[in-house]
Amino acid sequence: MIEFQHYWIWLIVAFLCGVIGFVTGMPLPLCIAVGALLAALTSVLIQGVLELVTFFIVTTFTWIFTNAIARKRRKAQELTSPDCDEQDDN
Repeated sequence: MIEFQHYWIWLIVAFLCGVIGFVTGMPLPLCIAVGALLAALTSVLIQGVLELVTFFIVTTFTWIFTNAIARKRRKAQELTSPDCDEQDDN
């Protein structure tokens, strides 16, 4: 029986999600790609259920962090952009 290493699956998932994330500009595929990369690293070091746990934990924290940054950017943009009522129509 041919033994297929799990880290190849994680690396393929990371590559595909990274490409999708960069092409579409969506943060979720990029978060999944980061999680898959760390799951691949975990798979090389320790095989087993720990690679799935690593994937879900890293993806979740990356998603939360990405959303927090996006929220702060939107808030800062709202504070710095001029109001529509104050603009001149010349």
